This record gives sequence, C-alpha cells and structure tokens, in this order.
Amino acid sequence: MPLFPCILATTLAAVTLSLPSARPAQAVITTTTKQPNIVLIFVDDMGYGNLSCFGNPDIETPNIDRLARQGMRFTQFYTNSPICSPSRVAVTTGQYPGRHQIHSFLTCMDFFPTFCSLAGIPLNGINPDGIDMSTAFMGTPMAERPQPIVWEYGRQDVRFLRPNGEKAAQLRSPNLAIRDGRWKLLVNEDGTELQLYDFSQAPTEQTNVRTNYPEVVARLSKHLTDWYSELPSFKASR
Repeated sequence: MPLFPCILATTLAAVTLSLPSARPAQAVITTTTKQPNIVLIFVDDMGYGNLSCFGNPDIETPNIDRLARQGMRFTQFYTNSPICSPSRVAVTTGQYPGRHQIHSFLTCMDFFPTFCSLAGIPLNGINPDGIDMSTAFMGTPMAERPQPIVWEYGRQDVRFLRPNGEKAAQLRSPNLAIRDGRWKLLVNEDGTELQLYDFSQAPTEQTNVRTNYPEVVARLSKHLTDWYSELPSFKASR
C-alpha cells in the first residue's frame, strides 16, 4: 500500500494533509471567528513520486508545488484507494470506503471531521472513522496517531479472476491491512499471507518480521478482524 499525495487549499492555508510527520508551513496561519470557506483540490490517480515537490525530476507541477510551499508538505499521507471514487467516499463521509462497499486502496476520512472542526460544525452524533487533525492545520505538531489506520481492498472472489486462469490472490497483496505507528500488518481475511513490517527498520516493506513479534501480530490482527467483521456482507452475483 503506497503513500499518496493529496493537495488541499483552504482560506486558512494551502496544505497537504497527512499523518503526523510534517514540515512547518511557511504561510502565517491565523484564527478567525468567521467560519471559513474550504476549497478541496483533489488530485488523484497517481503516487507521491509524480509531483516535482516530492522530488520528481522529469514532471513539472509548479502550481501544486506552490500550494505545498505555502502550506505543509507531509510525508506519511495515506489514501484508501489509488483511484478517485473510494477516496471521495472517505472524504465526504469520514468513514472507510469498505463501510460503503466502495473498494480499492489513511487517509482521506480524516478530512471530514477536520473540515467540520475548522468550520465550527458539530458532528451531532456522527462517529467518523477519521480523526480531527485541525491542530496540524493550525501549525501545531501532532503526536502519533491515536488510533490505527485500516484498509480493505475488496473481496477475493469471482470479480477478481484474471486472464489465463490465474487466481486473484496470486496477483494481489493481502486484501486487509492495518498501520499502527511503526507497524504495518497485511493479511487475507482467511488468515493467509500474513505479513508484518517494521517501518522504523525497513520503510520499504521488504522484510517480513512476523515471526519476531508475535504479540504485535496478535494485537494488530485482532483489531483488524474486529473491524472487518463490522463491514457489510457482499457477494458478487457473477
């Protein structure tokens, strides 16, 4: 599951939203008693390396780079999908796309509670999966994320049959994953293909350390399976 950029512009500042790791904004952010108008610029269907502000030497993205310079450039932003539809579901509902059967690969569901907080709009009983990150928007560093991020790619059923008879599982990573601080665990819903990565030692996810940390595997697996059990059931009709 790769990291993705997401460019956000508001009347408060132009920022890229993410997890706690961030560089301070160059723009001066001030508070106001007037509710802000929030403009979301959604740039998708790409990875973080496609933007020159993230080091791409071949593609020039001057306008996006300008937004990043005026705001914050985050280096650990997750989106739940590399395509637009599931990500937009997360942005507009504050929930994981899997809760609405919108599948594909944060995390965008943080936008909803964050925007509501910035605009002074109460949630009134709505319980989003995302968290309020408005303090980061206002220039205050945030500590580790208070709760894990989870993913669900979609079911490994007939919809994912591949040409020449290959099974979907042979061509896809495990369809469930969870990120909690330094740890990232991936596994299929039936418990197969279990993978655990320690980002503090190997951020490229190339060293599976599941046998070294059984207690971490047990804790993250339980959190992930408990969350997965809450999702609506779905079976392809053909």
